[in-house]
Amino acid sequence: MGYTTGQSSETKCARKIDVSIPHSDDTCFSYKGMFLPKIPLSLEVGSNVTSAVVHSAVTLSCVAMSYPRATVSWSRASAPWPPGDALIKSDPLSHVRVLSTLTLGALRRQDNGTYYCAANNRQEMLMAQQDVVVLGEYHTLTIQRGLWSHILL
Repeated sequence: MGYTTGQSSETKCARKIDVSIPHSDDTCFSYKGMFLPKIPLSLEVGSNVTSAVVHSAVTLSCVAMSYPRATVSWSRASAPWPPGDALIKSDPLSHVRVLSTLTLGALRRQDNGTYYCAANNRQEMLMAQQDVVVLGEYHTLTIQRGLWSHILL
């Protein structure tokens, strides 16, 4: 096993650390030959509730921050995953942050509901929820009365 000791500028890593297997009680991790302090997992969502009109698209976002860097997955509460236009994308923003997005295209009323992003860095797991509200289509009707027009929504 590759044991090593070292020191970072922010915290001391004076004990032996098995760099191949992270442990929850380690205070530092090796990254490209440097010793970095463990950063607790945090999760931030773009919005708690997102509204969009039926047949349009909506994108939910989730940013996870931790060291070691987390992976993010998506799920849906108490309903099957929407068929068709669901695209999940994850992009590392740095060695401690990752942005994950879920895009639902061509929304249907059945896509209403709660969606979860879950971040996991092999030591901690956090979940955040985002609600999607699918609004009905808007129609405009014009009624002519004399010289005046009234627009009804």
